[in-house]
Amino acid sequence: MAIEIKQLLIKSSVADDTHQEDSSRAQVSTEAIKYEVLEECRRLIQEMLNDKGQR
Repeated sequence: MAIEIKQLLIKSSVADDTHQEDSSRAQVSTEAIKYEVLEECRRLIQEMLNDKGQR
């Protein structure tokens, strides 16, 4: 079984960018979420590869 991952695309938009503090906080939150999603993808792929190797 071949596993091919080409691209993970995350789109977001900011409705009101009047406060710089809110904007920077939103950026940190976006980066944290992106990191969590990528880590979960890595974990799932590793789990799939381990299951395949045990068969």
